[in-house]
Amino acid sequence: PATFNTNECQVVELSDGSLMLNARHRANRRLKTGNGRAIAVTKDMGKTWTEHQTSRKALVEPACQGSLYRHDYKRNGTEKHVLLFSNPSDTDRRIRHTIKVSFDDGETWPEEYWMLLDGEWGAGYSCMTSIDNETIGIFYEGSQADIQFQAIPLADLLKDRY
Repeated sequence: PATFNTNECQVVELSDGSLMLNARHRANRRLKTGNGRAIAVTKDMGKTWTEHQTSRKALVEPACQGSLYRHDYKRNGTEKHVLLFSNPSDTDRRIRHTIKVSFDDGETWPEEYWMLLDGEWGAGYSCMTSIDNETIGIFYEGSQADIQFQAIPLADLLKDRY
């Protein structure tokens, strides 16, 4: 297996054709250090897996589902892509539902490219998709016990790197 004590996984294809698995780690509610999503990569379609250097470090979670999505887009005639990740961004409670952007296949998630969607308690599961080249769609559980949908311009997420 790629990793143990995990569930609610998402997979994306990286630039080199390898697959990245991003999974909820069920021990996170008990851990106050080393909290984060379990992340592994395979280069042979899942026969073998290697723990990613950011596993259990880069993307904190309160033991809740998260959405990982690769958005491919064209800008000034050039093909580009980013990884997007959304979840309640807290080590203990389901608060601060956030979208994070990675420009380097998940090696880093610079904080200046995080977008807070809902800061209150009760944030939950989410699902992202491409509406078009310029727009990301996200459904997520909001803090008011409701399902929210937002269409977010890619320029709002990528800011100066758009």
